[in-house]
Amino acid sequence: MNDKLPQSTKECDMYINADTKLYTVIWKPEMMSDARFRELLNLFSEVVKKYQPQGIYVDARQHKHTILSATQTWHDEVIIPRYATCGVKRMAFITPESIFSELSHKKIFEQDKAKAKIDTRFFNSEAEAISFALGEMA
Repeated sequence: MNDKLPQSTKECDMYINADTKLYTVIWKPEMMSDARFRELLNLFSEVVKKYQPQGIYVDARQHKHTILSATQTWHDEVIIPRYATCGVKRMAFITPESIFSELSHKKIFEQDKAKAKIDTRFFNSEAEAISFALGEMA
């Protein structure tokens, strides 16, 4: 695998595969404020702008942050349009085991409320999530 590590923080690792241009975010089990979560989403959008992946894979199984309603709205109105403008077509998630975290992740991607449309799906299998993000499955 030909991965570059554009950024690593105490909360997550981010990779771009040079061959497939798949952008991968792997959350670590770190607690954070909502302000910090927004900072990281802004950082993600900068990586997307630089590398222009068509697919994003997010492993959120260890993500501990419950996403607040105001941040969910901001995400749909600001972050998703940035991704779409940069050519992102698909986002695949493996969600956290906590029911509250899982619901907040799924709620942040209410596609009918987003200002831009990106095909976003949730998976239990890493292989299926990556395959979808790469456009290998419908």
